[in-house]
Amino acid sequence: MNSEGNLRKKEPKGIYKVGLIGNGYGYKELLPVLKSINALETTFALPRKYTAEQYKNYMNLGVKISNFADILENEEIKLIFVAVPPKAQLELSKKVLVKDKSLYCEKPIGISFCEADILHRLSRNAKRKSYVGFQFRFDPGIVALKELLQIKQLGTILSTQIDWHTTGNSAINDQFNWRNDINNGGGVHRDFLCHVVDYLNWITDGLFCSSLESLSVDTNFNSNLLDIKLISLNSNPGSIKINISRGKISISYWEIKLTFDSGEICLRSTYPFLLKNYKTVVSGSKDFCSIVGEFLNNNKYLNDTTGVISAREYALKAYFNKVIDNVFQNGKNTLPTLDDARFTQKISDSIQTTL
Repeated sequence: MNSEGNLRKKEPKGIYKVGLIGNGYGYKELLPVLKSINALETTFALPRKYTAEQYKNYMNLGVKISNFADILENEEIKLIFVAVPPKAQLELSKKVLVKDKSLYCEKPIGISFCEADILHRLSRNAKRKSYVGFQFRFDPGIVALKELLQIKQLGTILSTQIDWHTTGNSAINDQFNWRNDINNGGGVHRDFLCHVVDYLNWITDGLFCSSLESLSVDTNFNSNLLDIKLISLNSNPGSIKINISRGKISISYWEIKLTFDSGEICLRSTYPFLLKNYKTVVSGSKDFCSIVGEFLNNNKYLNDTTGVISAREYALKAYFNKVIDNVFQNGKNTLPTLDDARFTQKISDSIQTTL
């Protein structure tokens, strides 16, 4: 599979004007992807404070430079990407919707369910569309897993275990980083868990909704902002265990293990999370292994042993192209919404009360 070629074929035609605000993740991760989409003309909003050296770098970005206020007033810009820390997401996103522009906001959407709910209710009255940065729905490995679960012969899922462990040392050592402040939307229970809850709910078509809503801190482990173990109190249709940590290991990875009546599937991706880094392990009955093995051998997402672009880049570009299609070409793609963010934030709120 030529990943870059496949993505390029899906790009919409025309030139569409979008804005971006976000000096961290937005500047480092989202902007390069937006620049790579030929159909877009991106205007980057300068942060409120910056050094002379940073300003020099901004001027060499190869995109238009402005400020957030002017981007809001620019009638030609119909879509704005908001990639700021959770504490500022509600305020800035409200301004986007009030100006009758479509919104793409990074997860988790504010610092609580209440803030996500406020934005959701506002978006329902707005004329434009709103989307949330749950890009794992477009991660090739997650997409492949969703396709695999459509095979009914696999049987019933008895248990699910998610392990997601990252290095994150720079953030841990920075006392001013929002990820270390529970009052600013920090903690892996909100920063990372929202992705896991969203993609589990998505790949199972809502089958895990009740189990996810019953997630609770494992009382046998001393969970905290950087290291958390969760279990589902509702085991119907199957038990769920989620282990997330930041700054505890030397090599980042995530792993999904699904146990069925007659076998087990394990999907793993390791830093630097390239398309060629997916690993799958299958065990169980002969029929189970045969069904899964045939799927894996023919799956375009898990067969790319040469892909050198990152899964994140792949996912973001695939997602952004669908957002552009919906906003500018009246597309009907089903994408992550603010209602999905309400669901994940409600679970994070419940867990936060026990930390």
